Amino acid sequence: MKFDLPWRIHWRPGDPVDDKIVASILQCRPLAVILEIERVGQLDPLRLPWEGVLAVIVYRGWRRPDRGVVAGQAGRWEFPVDGPGEAKSLADGCFLGLSPAEAAFRWYPGKGHLRDLAAILKVVRDSGCGLTLPNRPAGDITSQGSDAFPDVREFTDDLLTELKGFTSVLRSDRVRVHDFILTEALGLEGVEPQGCEAGNSMAFVDPDGRVYPCETLMVPLGDLRNERFEDIWASPLRQRIRRDVASIPRFCSQCPDLGRCRAGCRGAVYHLKGHYGAPDPLCPMDVKDLYERKDDIP
Repeated sequence: MKFDLPWRIHWRPGDPVDDKIVASILQCRPLAVILEIERVGQLDPLRLPWEGVLAVIVYRGWRRPDRGVVAGQAGRWEFPVDGPGEAKSLADGCFLGLSPAEAAFRWYPGKGHLRDLAAILKVVRDSGCGLTLPNRPAGDITSQGSDAFPDVREFTDDLLTELKGFTSVLRSDRVRVHDFILTEALGLEGVEPQGCEAGNSMAFVDPDGRVYPCETLMVPLGDLRNERFEDIWASPLRQRIRRDVASIPRFCSQCPDLGRCRAGCRGAVYHLKGHYGAPDPLCPMDVKDLYERKDDIP
C-alpha cells in the first residue's frame, strides 16, 4: 500500500518547541504521533490532546526531577528502561502518577539481553502496564554495530517457552513489537506483516524539523522549516528511497517467510552495510549465512 502522507510520525521536539513544526505536523493529518520528550514542560505549548490524533508520549527524562505527568494528554505513556531492575523500580513508583493501564516500558533488547526480556515481561504481567519493543535508532546501530541487535541463537527452547508463557496472558495492545521476528518468537498475534514502512506510512522528525523515513533510517528527506510535509513526501528523493526500501534482497527471494516478513528492517541493514541488499540482522534463516558467505554482495 502506498501512502500520500505518513499516518504515523515519530517526532522529537526541540526545547523550546517550534510552533511552525507543530503546525506542519498537524497539517499532515497523521493518525498517530509519537512524541519523544526530555521534560514534561515541552508538552505545554502542544496543547494536547489533539482531536483525531493518537498521541504516544515517550518520556526519556523521567529519571530526573520533574513535575508529575498528566493523564489524558496521551493514549499511552512510554518510559525507556535499561533493564528489568529499572522496570521494576518504575512500576513500584506507580509510573509517576499514571495508572498502569496508561503506562508502558520502552526497551531495546541488544545482543546478550534476551534473557532480561522474560524478567521485564514478568513485571509487565504483575504491574498491569504495557511494553514496547521498537526498532533500534540509527545512532545505536552506527555506534554498536550488530551488537545493537539480539542474536536469534539466544532463543533457546526453554527461553521461548518462558516468553510465550508471559505473552499468552497479555493482551496484544499491551505488548507492541516492531520487529516481525521478535513478534513471531513471542507468539504474538494480530500483527499485520507489511514489511519495512520507513518513508511510507511512517516518518521521523528531529528537533530542528528535518524529516527522515524512520528513526532507524536516518537519510534526510527535507526540512519542515522551509518545506511543506506534502512537498517532502512528493519529492523524487523520498520516492526513490521508498522504492529502495520496498525492494526485496535477492537472498530473501526464496525464503518461505518472505510473505510475512517482507525482508525485515531496511534501515538496520542500511546503517550496518551501507546499502539495502542484505538480510535483516535478526534473520534466523539460512539465507543470512548464505549472504555472509557471498562477501556482502547486495
